[in-house]
Amino acid sequence: MKRFLLLCVSFVFSASVVAIEAETAEDSCGGIMRLVEKGDHKEALEEARWCVEALESVLQGSVSEHFEAEVAGWRRTDIREESAMGMSSIIGEYRKGDTTLAVTLIGGQGSGSILGGALGGLAQMGLMQSGKRFRVQRLKASVDAQGQITVNLDDGSFISVKSPQYNTQEEALDALEPFLDAFPFAKINETRA
Repeated sequence: MKRFLLLCVSFVFSASVVAIEAETAEDSCGGIMRLVEKGDHKEALEEARWCVEALESVLQGSVSEHFEAEVAGWRRTDIREESAMGMSSIIGEYRKGDTTLAVTLIGGQGSGSILGGALGGLAQMGLMQSGKRFRVQRLKASVDAQGQITVNLDDGSFISVKSPQYNTQEEALDALEPFLDAFPFAKINETRA
């Protein structure tokens, strides 16, 4: 009897997991207007929230594809996505010989979010206050005194490039210039715009 009960619980749990994984942006967004037309505004609003979440997931996935496996001799060793409290980040870790490099895209979930805009404003203030300013692929960038490079995107998000082996502006810019030229900052900017 215990086996039968365990089998039933396992089946119900696995069926619910499959149902959760199968929902796409089309599934989430498709029924919103039908619910509105029926007057089910509360359900339509909930479905709209799921729709936005699904679309943000699609956008985030398309951006992470730009974190290429190899960039200017640097080989990607890890890539992960993290989200919390309306913030999302994609972290790509790269290695070249004994040198490591972290490339982190930080912004609000979805392009043009209020939180992403606020972060972009803070990054812009940082650009004006400290570090050497320059441009990468027609985007505003800066490098701080510790060698961390920040590239601002048009939607208010930004990409940070940092290697613990380069601790000054000059070291970071000299060593990472080929990487900065080759990494697809402009493509990521277009995807998020």
